[in-house]
Order: sequence, then structure tokens, then C-alpha cells
Amino acid sequence: MNRFNFLFSRLLSLCANLLKTNTYSKYKSPAYLQSCLVAIVLFFAIDANGQNFESVSITGVSSGTVEDAYFNATSPTIPALAFVRVQKIGGAPGNGQIAYSNTVDNFFYLNPSNSNTNAPSRIRISFLQADQTTLIPVNDFRIIINDIDGTPAPADPNVPIENEAVGTDCSNSVRFTATDIPTNIAIDTTPPTLLSAGTESEANGPESNLMFEFNDVNFIEFDIYANPGFIKEFDLNQSEYQINTFLYSVCVGDSDGDGVFDNVDIDDDNDGILDIVESNGNDPNGDADGDGLPNYQDVLDNSGDGVPTYNANADGSVTNYTDANSDGVPDVYEASQDNDSFPNHLDLDSDDDGIPDNIEAQATGTYVAPSGNDSDGDGLDDNYEGTGNQGLIPVNTDAAFVTSDNVPDFLDPDSDNDGIPDTVEAYDTNGDDIPEITLSGNDTDLDGIDDNFDQNAGGIDDPDAATNNNQTPNTFPDDDPAGGERDWRDPRDSDGDGTTDNNDTDDDNDTILDVDEYAGLDPFGDEDGDGILNFKDVSQDVGNTGDGTTTIYTDADGNGVPDAYDVDNDGLPNHLDIDSDGDGHLDATDPNPYAPTAQDESANATLGVATNINILSNDDYLPNNDANNQGTTAITRVGGTAGGTAILDALTGELAYTPLLTENGSTVTVIYEVCNTDPDPDVCETATVNITVTNDPDTDGDGTPDSSDDDDDNDGVLDGDDNAPFDPSSCQDLDNDGCDDCSATANNDFSVGANFDPANDGTDTDGDGLCDAG
Repeated sequence: MNRFNFLFSRLLSLCANLLKTNTYSKYKSPAYLQSCLVAIVLFFAIDANGQNFESVSITGVSSGTVEDAYFNATSPTIPALAFVRVQKIGGAPGNGQIAYSNTVDNFFYLNPSNSNTNAPSRIRISFLQADQTTLIPVNDFRIIINDIDGTPAPADPNVPIENEAVGTDCSNSVRFTATDIPTNIAIDTTPPTLLSAGTESEANGPESNLMFEFNDVNFIEFDIYANPGFIKEFDLNQSEYQINTFLYSVCVGDSDGDGVFDNVDIDDDNDGILDIVESNGNDPNGDADGDGLPNYQDVLDNSGDGVPTYNANADGSVTNYTDANSDGVPDVYEASQDNDSFPNHLDLDSDDDGIPDNIEAQATGTYVAPSGNDSDGDGLDDNYEGTGNQGLIPVNTDAAFVTSDNVPDFLDPDSDNDGIPDTVEAYDTNGDDIPEITLSGNDTDLDGIDDNFDQNAGGIDDPDAATNNNQTPNTFPDDDPAGGERDWRDPRDSDGDGTTDNNDTDDDNDTILDVDEYAGLDPFGDEDGDGILNFKDVSQDVGNTGDGTTTIYTDADGNGVPDAYDVDNDGLPNHLDIDSDGDGHLDATDPNPYAPTAQDESANATLGVATNINILSNDDYLPNNDANNQGTTAITRVGGTAGGTAILDALTGELAYTPLLTENGSTVTVIYEVCNTDPDPDVCETATVNITVTNDPDTDGDGTPDSSDDDDDNDGVLDGDDNAPFDPSSCQDLDNDGCDDCSATANNDFSVGANFDPANDGTDTDGDGLCDAG
């Protein structure tokens, strides 16, 4: 059963059993039953389309004390779960106790009557395997706490907490807390704690339920405040309590540590680029639908749900809620090329190429480092204020190129559109297109810069984090070609014709236009709109606006070039490969440049005679004695019915075959494999030679036996007029002077030339039929 069906059936069962329970009288009230039915409806509207949150049910007490309890537990989403451990890890002894009731699958935390007023304590909730030791991290976990009571007087975060409150540390692990509308809870979002205090008792309003969502944590901790006699129930699967209309609250942070809270900081990561610019014109810290979640964390539009409170809280900002990769961050706030889930305005390397955004956003020759000062306190460094706090205007190196992708460098993994990723060009220090440093896939300090590139371990709030410890454009290589721009901004001239590839219609100079080297595909388009040209894009990023081109992303060999653009799988796309199919025959003269081809042959062979057959004459492969052969040809017999002697010669491309006497009058075959052995692996094809064996020779090897051939030696003289019909070097003697008239011809192939004159054929002094030696 999937999670949705499980929870829905559980919800139905709970509502059906409420009439039977006598545990809590309030559960039998009509209002509660009505809420249960409303929850069923909302379950379809919200949870069915939401994330797959983990769900945990406590089934009983295993062992422990009122301050350190092990509960038996099950989970449809965490198969290895066996226990939930709840520990009191802070606070005075006796101020808080852990409890359980077998009528529900939750645990309780109560403050005894003899505990201190507003007594604080801290608890930790851990999820364990069967050994009661091994932690199970949770990725998307929601806990509902019921109920946070207060006094009728409004709560003030600046005065002592009244009756009950719950808080958790502001960190990357807690995403938000949520209350119902209307709510009886006052929430303080100022770090270091996300604190929720009750403002009304249950008798004065609805139950004060509170939800916390945690992402990617090993355990969960809460600070709990309560007066004597108050109790809170922790629902780990949201089966008993629901938040019907979510009103969210998030910690107000200062991500870059500049003293300006993010909600009013116009440059939250201190890279000099305004947050709204990094977010495609959207306001990441706004709240377009008024639900309390900042836009960059909000993937559900609540503005049209008919709840007036949302619309009243909306700030008029612009956003888009689409989250195609389901990472919790709407796509407009993150670079699709980036493998992390950090929004761009909190990511110091938005495209994950190892070059800080602060550097890529500026021109190489006019780069200005941050000053470290912010005179007007808006969160933007003074060096980037410009006119009206405009910040940096991001550079787009390839904007003027024929193959421009219209993506600024700090979001573009290939800024110069030369097909070589920036992460290669920025960390290849010897010009061999192999980077000396590569991505690790880890980001320990959570600043958006991969650990292998990160020279500052202090995190995003370190003063030198935005420049990665004072890197500049000149930190990066400029050797391919040397001079001018840094390599990641310097387009190639692959064929050395003086026209850079971005403006060259034939990058490898093979006489075939680049766009013609791919049938039906556009190598220089960007189908998925991720800033990576099709011929280098091996993964489809959804949620972007592409350019309408068509491509194929499959890269079965994992060489970084989609197979459709690299037919010989050598890592070079066809338009940069002078021998696209790897057969050793250059594309410019190869009859089949994108498919190595060997074709079948037919020939005659005479008994007792070795017949030479040129088997490569109609193949793409060239013999090794051909100066145009760019590879090394090898020919091997791999099968066939011929029983005679077959000698394959890769130098000449010929098969010499001498038939057996028993093969007279039959057709036999030799199957051969021809390979270019220079690539690894070899590039090979097979073909069959069909050989008809006869007693009737075929002197000139033209496929017509001599008995049916008018010119057996193919010297241009019919056999009846030929002195030597089987010798192409001798023909006739029209003047009867004993000298072969062929010596009078002007052509080297023994055919009669235009200046033919038998009188000029020489003399035969000794009458032996051969002209005297010249």
C-alpha cells in the first residue's frame, strides 16, 4: 500500500472509531467529528499532491524512564525503523516527564504539578533500528504538537512565556512551523530559536495545534516551556491532528552574516548580485500568496483557495511555484544545471562550475572585489551599489555569439559555448582539457561551492566566502589559447582557420557544415533551456523554457557527449571530429562518414590459380598503403565456406584466393572483419566475399571468364587482333615489322593514343618478336 492510501485508510478508521472511544470526551464532540471529515477532504487537496513525508506510529513502551524512553514503532515509509527514543537532555529534574497512552499512537510530555513555573526543558527525538543504537536520518518529517495553551491575555515574546511554548533551533534542518487559521499561537521567528507560545486556552478558541517540518536530520530537538499541570501530545504521523489551513512561519535569518536580516537584505549571499536578479526577476524573500512561506520555499500557490487571511498577508511580490524536480525550491530560484538544492540567492556558485558568482558576474578586465562595507545597511556591498542600489549587472560572455544561449555566466556551465564545461576550463592548468580538480559532490559548509573547489571553509557568512578567499578572474587559467580572456570565456578555433567555433559553420573543416553532421538534431540549440548546448547536454532539466530545438540526451558510454552527437563514442562530437565514425577514412571523402561500412563482394577464381580480389574497393576502410588512411587497417577472416588458401593483405586491401579442386563449379564464401585498430576499442565491420570457382580463367579479373571476354587482358585490343591476348603489355603489329605496336602509343595503360603511328614502334633486329631494347 502506498503512503497516500495508507494515511487515507487510517484517517477513515480514526473518524469511524471516534464514536466508540471514551478516552477523551472532546473527541466525541460534533465539532471534532466535523473537523475529521474536513480533514479527509483536505487530505485529497493537500497531501495527495505534496511531498512524501515520513510517517511514524508508536505502538507501545519498550523500556526506559520518564526522562529517557524507548517506544516500539513502525513506519510505512521507514522500513528499518524499530524504535523511537525520546530523551530529556536539558532542564531541571522533574520539570518534564515523557508519557504514553495505548489509545493513541503518539507520545506525551507533561509538566507535573510540582514542577517550576514556566519550567524549560529540552527533549530529543531519535529514530532507531532494531539494535536501539543505529540512528535513522529522516529527510522530510512533520510533527504536530497538540495543544499549546496560553492565558486569555495576548502573548508578548518580550515577557515571560504564559502557560506553554515550544521552540526549536533555527537551522537548515527546520524548514518552518505552521499553525491553523485562526490560531491561538504567537510565533517569534528571530534567531536563534523558532519559538511558538500559546495565547489562548482551549476553552477560549480552537485547539492550538502546531506543526514543525524538518528536512535531512539525524534527530529532532525541542525546547519545551510549561507551567505545572500542562501536557503536550506529539503526533508523529498526523493521524490524530491536522492543520487544516496552513499559516507558516520561518526563522528570520542573516545568511551572509552581514548584520542585515535576509527579509530586508537585498543581497543575501553578499556576492554583489541582487537577490531578485539571481531569481529571474522574482522576489525570493517575498510572500506572493500570503501563507507565511517566503517565495523561494513555497511550491504551492495558496492565493486562490478562498481563505481571506492569505490574501490579506500577501505582499504583492512576483513568483512562480513550479518545482519540477521536487526539491522544495521552486525552479525559478535555482540554477537547473546545479546539483544542489540551494536557491541562487543563497548559493555562492550557482552553476556549480567552481568559479564564484561574484567573479562570473563581472567582466574579467574590470573586476572589482567587494569592499566589505555597507554604508546604507541594505545588505549590498558599497562597491556594487551603482545607481539606485542596482548591484552587479551579470556578464553574458556568449551574448553576441551566433550560438548564444542567453544565460549569464554565473548561471551558465559553459560560458563561452565552446562545448567544454567551465568546470573543465577553469581547473585544467596544462591545456589538455582534463581538469586537475573535479567536483566531489560534497559541500560541507553549505555555501554552494563544492568542497574540492572551496578554499574557505567558513560557510556563506564568512566575510571572504563570496570571493572564495580572494579569488579573482586572474586566478584561473588562460592557456588555450593563451592571451586575451580566461579559458572559460575564450571560445575555441578547433580547426585553426582563424574563425572561432562560435562563429564557424564548419568547426572541423571537413567540408560538411556543422548542422549537417546531425540528422534532424540541432547541436547548438538548448532544448531544455538549462544553458548547456544540446551536443553537450546529457540530462534533461525540466521546468525551464527551451528554444524549441530537438535533441536526444542518452549518453550510454558516459563520455559526456550524447551518443546521437558522437557516433564513434570517442568523446568528440561529430562537428569537431574529422573522422566521425572512427574508420580511419576522413569525413571529407568518406562515402559514409557517420557509419563505418564494409560491403559484400563477388568475384571469380580459377582452379589452381591464386586470384587477387580487391575487397576494400567498395568499403569505407582504406588499405594501409593509401596515404589518406588516418588509421591502421587490419583484416581478419572470421568465417565462410571456402576451403582453399585465402590470404588477406591489409597493406593492399586484397584477398588472394586459390581454390580447391573440389570447389570447381561452386560458389564459396570468405567472411572477413575489417577494423581500424587505432581507436580503443577497435572500430570494425564484417562483409562477405562470394567467389565463383571455374576452370575458365578470368585473366583480367573483370568478372567475365576469358571464354566470354572479347579482351581477356583488358589492354584495349580485342583478342582477335592481339598478338598476346593474355598479356596486357603486348597487343598487335599492324606494320608487320616484328615490333609490338603498343610501343608506339602515347598512353601508359597500353591503349592506343591520339598520336598512334605503327611506323614509330621501333625495330626487331633479331626477329624474335620483341622490339630491340631502347
